[in-house]
Amino acid sequence: MIKVLYYLRVNAALVLGLFFALPFLVPEKVIRAPAALERVSGRSCVSLMRESLERHGDFTPRGASLSERIPNFEERIRSIENAIFTPKSFANQYKEQKGRFPKVKEIIDHFLPGHQKLLDRISALNDAVATDGEIKYYIEETLRALKWSDKEKQNLLDFKSENASLLEREFDPSDSQLRQMMERLWKNPYGDYGELIVALRTPGVEVQNLVFRIFENESVSPNALRHKNTLKSALDQKFQELAGMSSAQLRETKSRYPVVFNDQRSQEIEDIRQWIESKEVDLVINVEGRGHYFMEVKNYSKKMTTQRLQDSHGNGKSVLDQQKEMVEIIHFLGLERKYIPAIYFLKGIDAQAKEVLEENGVLVITNEISATRRNP
Repeated sequence: MIKVLYYLRVNAALVLGLFFALPFLVPEKVIRAPAALERVSGRSCVSLMRESLERHGDFTPRGASLSERIPNFEERIRSIENAIFTPKSFANQYKEQKGRFPKVKEIIDHFLPGHQKLLDRISALNDAVATDGEIKYYIEETLRALKWSDKEKQNLLDFKSENASLLEREFDPSDSQLRQMMERLWKNPYGDYGELIVALRTPGVEVQNLVFRIFENESVSPNALRHKNTLKSALDQKFQELAGMSSAQLRETKSRYPVVFNDQRSQEIEDIRQWIESKEVDLVINVEGRGHYFMEVKNYSKKMTTQRLQDSHGNGKSVLDQQKEMVEIIHFLGLERKYIPAIYFLKGIDAQAKEVLEENGVLVITNEISATRRNP
């Protein structure tokens, strides 16, 4: 009888110990980060990000936006948008005023002073916010991005010297070939201006134009430096892992991340790191308790459709290709719990295109943030 009681007591102790140990006996794959789950199950980073977005839900703005701290904000924005022009809109306005379309020389000569008028009106926002350094940061970032480079100015001079006979020709915007020539010379402000509008109207914005690479003697905001250091630490860790991999492990990693290890680029590890470090994020948005958005801002002239989503742009990539890159880079670096790839179209997006992006692991922001965009 004593032995029976002894064994019962021992067994009870074992059961009790097992009960308290249960939290530590959960299968490892349940508590791993999504990137680790991928290694166990072979599931794609896209499917994992898609599930993450489903858990995350829609973006719900919280708190005040920076625009609320700018006196007469809407009036000032209308003034800025009235200064934005395209070659087509300038030509049509010119004809309304003078009864004819401008000559090619006249429209080229308008590019610099017309653009400066836009910069002056954006700069005027600085006067409205006095010493508010947070708002001034986004204004200065936008002005820096919108400044004509020496190369762009030289392109205007070269075109005028090489096309003397064309300069006296009337610029009719219905001439698609001539219009495209002018659009290549004109500095398109819509992308950078769109970023400014979204930054000022979105609660939680932290950084504009975040480049992954840290440059020597670089002067950046404290928020930008914090995110750059996070990215650098993740890059250092990942590429240390790659350096210690066997040939078989490296092949497996390359097959898991086909966008990062694209056959059309150099397969040298250092070149791949430089490619990742060259990436830039339009806006970093802090979402309370849910990490940060790496937000791409698109200020196109029309609503985004599935077809346009897959059309190639100036860099040879479609919007969808660009977003796939960011999804895979985030997972490759193991940052999927900190950063969520997101995109915002100022002119909106149809349901089918939205579904395509979300199926590929990209959060589509649909809260209305208006900005004027004339058809070029």
